[in-house]
Amino acid sequence: MNSVALLIIFNHNYEANLDRLLKLYRSRFRHIWFIMPFYKGDREDVIAVYENSFYFQGFIATALQAIKGRNFEHYFFISDDLYLNPEINENNYKEYFKVDKNTSFIPGIFSLNDSAESRPFRPHGPWWPHLRSAINFKIDQPGIETDGLLPSYDKAVELLNKHGFNFSPFLPRRMFFGKNIFKVIRNKRDVSLNIERLKLLSENSKYILTGAKLKYPLVGSYSDIFIIPANISETFALYCGIFAALHLFVEIAIPTALALSAINIITEGEIGLQGETYWRNEGIRECEIKYRKSLNYLNRNFPSGKLYVHPIKLSKWT
Repeated sequence: MNSVALLIIFNHNYEANLDRLLKLYRSRFRHIWFIMPFYKGDREDVIAVYENSFYFQGFIATALQAIKGRNFEHYFFISDDLYLNPEINENNYKEYFKVDKNTSFIPGIFSLNDSAESRPFRPHGPWWPHLRSAINFKIDQPGIETDGLLPSYDKAVELLNKHGFNFSPFLPRRMFFGKNIFKVIRNKRDVSLNIERLKLLSENSKYILTGAKLKYPLVGSYSDIFIIPANISETFALYCGIFAALHLFVEIAIPTALALSAINIITEGEIGLQGETYWRNEGIRECEIKYRKSLNYLNRNFPSGKLYVHPIKLSKWT
């Protein structure tokens, strides 16, 4: 059995980075595929996909079908702008991520109604903009027949409970506005944050008054890196494909599909290692300054105890 397939997900059609990524990873992983929207070339290591990147769980369903039957133990997914710790390779990834034939990895699953949650990036926490995708999600949509394909509501609750989530469909009022409604204005950034908060209050006015209720059990997670074992790949791919067709936001769709299909799930908190992530333009600039926009410098100074750094915009780095 082959140990692992590394699958690198592109959100955009950017073929210039294919060879750069291959050069970065081919000494570490023998089996690499690139998942790219609207690819028109003839490279055998590129899997063309046709879906909105906000629902890139659909990319995953297509990719798993494309390499089905190749007898891998694990499928290791990363985004094209996530740079994996240079020490991690196909021989030691199990040790780093504590995965086995029954265990999947994802950075950290969270309940959508937890007002103490700060993941992923939430500048107006506890509000997370993609809660709207969860609130609007329903499995009975015109033109899509999912009867008997997804677990029933009660079965989904049972499966989430198995992974430690005492699911409740109710999103309380406090989830819909930031803890600090307005900031004292010291710079232009504070002005834009206050404008965002005013917009948030306007858009969420009905939820601020009444809260909201989910129609199907869902969870969330940062999802630019995850690992699944072969024995859940078909079920996981099916659920990812359905959630893509139903337009459920990807960082709800992937962790939910995983929670509904996985035997065991391990997260960064349990393995004691984390990634280093940067958000928005100011965060990206901070990353670029810290690592001098140089992959060589990043390799020599990769942060101790970190699994990955994200995002690394290869087109702008030397």
